[in-house]
Amino acid sequence: MSDWSSLIGGLGIGSLIGGLVQQYFSAKQRHREWVKDSKKAEWRELIEEMDTCLSRTQGAFQRPVSERLTEPFNYMATLGIGSKVMNNRIFIADVLKKTGITQKWKGIMAYVCSSDSPRDANQQGGLPTMNGYISLVNDFQSELIRVAREDLNIE
Repeated sequence: MSDWSSLIGGLGIGSLIGGLVQQYFSAKQRHREWVKDSKKAEWRELIEEMDTCLSRTQGAFQRPVSERLTEPFNYMATLGIGSKVMNNRIFIADVLKKTGITQKWKGIMAYVCSSDSPRDANQQGGLPTMNGYISLVNDFQSELIRVAREDLNIE
Protein backbone atom coordinates (compact mmCIF):
# COMPACT_ATOMS: atom_id res chain seq x y z
CA MET A 1 0.00 0.00 0.00
CA SER A 2 2.86 2.36 0.74
CA ASP A 3 4.12 1.79 -2.79
CA TRP A 4 0.94 3.34 -4.21
CA SER A 5 1.03 6.33 -1.90
CA SER A 6 4.68 7.00 -2.66
CA LEU A 7 3.97 6.66 -6.40
CA ILE A 8 1.02 9.09 -6.18
CA GLY A 9 3.07 11.52 -4.09
CA GLY A 10 6.05 11.21 -6.39
CA LEU A 11 4.03 12.00 -9.48
CA GLY A 12 2.32 14.98 -7.84
CA ILE A 13 -1.15 13.62 -8.50
CA GLY A 14 -2.39 14.87 -5.14
CA SER A 15 -1.42 18.45 -5.93
CA LEU A 16 -2.85 18.09 -9.45
CA ILE A 17 -6.20 16.94 -8.04
CA GLY A 18 -6.10 19.71 -5.45
CA GLY A 19 -5.46 22.29 -8.19
CA LEU A 20 -8.31 20.99 -10.31
CA VAL A 21 -10.71 21.08 -7.37
CA GLN A 22 -9.63 24.61 -6.51
CA GLN A 23 -10.13 25.74 -10.14
CA TYR A 24 -13.59 24.17 -10.22
CA PHE A 25 -14.78 25.93 -7.06
CA SER A 26 -13.17 29.20 -8.12
CA ALA A 27 -14.96 29.09 -11.50
CA LYS A 28 -18.24 28.24 -9.79
CA GLN A 29 -17.85 31.24 -7.44
CA ARG A 30 -17.05 33.59 -10.35
CA HIS A 31 -20.15 32.35 -12.17
CA ARG A 32 -22.34 33.01 -9.10
CA GLU A 33 -20.94 36.53 -8.82
CA TRP A 34 -21.51 37.14 -12.54
CA VAL A 35 -25.13 36.02 -12.25
CA LYS A 36 -25.69 38.23 -9.19
CA ASP A 37 -24.13 41.25 -10.95
CA SER A 38 -26.27 40.59 -14.01
CA LYS A 39 -29.42 40.32 -11.89
CA LYS A 40 -28.53 43.56 -10.13
CA ALA A 41 -28.09 45.33 -13.49
CA GLU A 42 -31.43 43.99 -14.75
CA TRP A 43 -33.24 45.10 -11.60
CA ARG A 44 -31.68 48.57 -11.83
CA GLU A 45 -32.67 48.95 -15.49
CA LEU A 46 -36.19 47.65 -14.85
CA ILE A 47 -36.79 49.97 -11.90
CA GLU A 48 -35.49 53.02 -13.78
CA GLU A 49 -37.44 52.28 -16.96
CA MET A 50 -40.65 51.49 -15.08
CA ASP A 51 -40.35 54.78 -13.19
CA THR A 52 -40.02 56.65 -16.49
CA CYS A 53 -42.93 54.81 -18.10
CA LEU A 54 -45.20 55.19 -15.10
CA SER A 55 -44.59 58.92 -14.85
CA ARG A 56 -45.24 59.39 -18.58
CA THR A 57 -48.48 57.42 -18.57
CA GLN A 58 -49.97 59.88 -16.09
CA GLY A 59 -50.75 61.91 -19.19
CA ALA A 60 -53.62 59.54 -19.89
CA PHE A 61 -55.37 61.12 -16.92
CA GLN A 62 -54.11 64.70 -17.23
CA ARG A 63 -54.26 65.57 -20.92
CA PRO A 64 -57.25 66.16 -23.18
CA VAL A 65 -58.10 63.18 -25.39
CA SER A 66 -56.78 65.02 -28.46
CA GLU A 67 -53.26 65.18 -26.92
CA ARG A 68 -53.04 61.72 -25.34
CA LEU A 69 -51.65 59.94 -28.37
CA THR A 70 -49.35 62.72 -29.59
CA GLU A 71 -45.67 63.02 -28.75
CA PRO A 72 -44.41 63.33 -26.07
CA PHE A 73 -47.63 62.29 -24.30
CA ASN A 74 -48.29 59.10 -26.28
CA TYR A 75 -49.13 56.84 -23.36
CA MET A 76 -49.81 53.85 -25.63
CA ALA A 77 -46.24 53.95 -26.98
CA THR A 78 -44.96 54.37 -23.43
CA LEU A 79 -46.90 51.30 -22.31
CA GLY A 80 -45.32 49.39 -25.18
CA ILE A 81 -41.84 50.42 -24.04
CA GLY A 82 -42.68 49.39 -20.48
CA SER A 83 -43.92 46.00 -21.65
CA LYS A 84 -40.78 45.45 -23.69
CA VAL A 85 -38.59 46.25 -20.70
CA MET A 86 -40.69 44.00 -18.45
CA ASN A 87 -40.64 41.08 -20.89
CA ASN A 88 -37.01 41.12 -22.05
CA ARG A 89 -35.46 40.22 -18.70
CA ILE A 90 -33.15 37.20 -18.75
CA PHE A 91 -31.92 36.72 -15.20
CA ILE A 92 -34.99 37.92 -13.27
CA ALA A 93 -37.82 36.75 -15.55
CA ASP A 94 -38.82 33.85 -13.30
CA VAL A 95 -38.90 36.05 -10.20
CA LEU A 96 -41.09 38.62 -11.98
CA LYS A 97 -43.59 35.91 -12.95
CA LYS A 98 -43.58 34.04 -9.63
CA THR A 99 -44.13 37.19 -7.58
CA GLY A 100 -46.90 38.52 -9.83
CA ILE A 101 -45.01 41.66 -10.89
CA THR A 102 -45.71 41.03 -14.59
CA GLN A 103 -49.40 40.51 -13.81
CA LYS A 104 -49.51 43.77 -11.82
CA TRP A 105 -47.91 45.57 -14.76
CA LYS A 106 -50.64 44.18 -17.04
CA GLY A 107 -53.23 45.46 -14.56
CA ILE A 108 -51.74 48.95 -14.69
CA MET A 109 -51.75 48.84 -18.50
CA ALA A 110 -55.42 47.83 -18.52
CA TYR A 111 -56.22 50.62 -16.05
CA VAL A 112 -54.46 53.23 -18.19
CA CYS A 113 -56.02 51.99 -21.42
CA SER A 114 -59.48 52.20 -19.91
CA SER A 115 -58.94 55.89 -19.12
CA ASP A 116 -60.46 56.64 -22.53
CA SER A 117 -63.67 54.79 -21.70
CA PRO A 118 -66.72 56.92 -22.37
CA ARG A 119 -68.35 58.30 -19.26
CA ASP A 120 -71.96 58.94 -18.64
CA ALA A 121 -72.55 62.50 -17.51
CA ASN A 122 -74.22 61.27 -14.30
CA GLN A 123 -71.70 58.53 -13.52
CA GLN A 124 -69.69 58.81 -10.32
CA GLY A 125 -66.83 56.41 -9.70
CA GLY A 126 -66.19 53.09 -11.36
CA LEU A 127 -63.83 54.44 -14.02
CA PRO A 128 -60.09 55.06 -13.80
CA THR A 129 -58.98 58.26 -12.15
CA MET A 130 -55.65 59.93 -11.53
CA ASN A 131 -55.91 59.14 -7.81
CA GLY A 132 -56.59 55.48 -8.55
CA TYR A 133 -53.65 55.43 -10.94
CA ILE A 134 -51.30 56.97 -8.38
CA SER A 135 -52.39 54.41 -5.81
CA LEU A 136 -51.75 51.53 -8.24
CA VAL A 137 -48.35 52.95 -9.20
CA ASN A 138 -47.25 53.46 -5.60
CA ASP A 139 -48.19 49.89 -4.70
CA PHE A 140 -46.48 48.54 -7.83
CA GLN A 141 -43.25 50.44 -7.24
CA SER A 142 -43.11 49.42 -3.57
CA GLU A 143 -43.64 45.78 -4.51
CA LEU A 144 -41.03 46.00 -7.28
CA ILE A 145 -38.41 47.33 -4.86
CA ARG A 146 -39.34 44.77 -2.20
CA VAL A 147 -39.04 41.86 -4.64
CA ALA A 148 -35.74 43.18 -6.04
CA ARG A 149 -34.24 43.50 -2.55
CA GLU A 150 -35.44 40.02 -1.65
CA ASP A 151 -34.10 38.52 -4.89
CA LEU A 152 -30.69 40.15 -4.36
CA ASN A 153 -30.61 39.14 -0.67
CA ILE A 154 -30.44 42.75 0.51
CA GLU A 155 -31.73 43.33 4.01
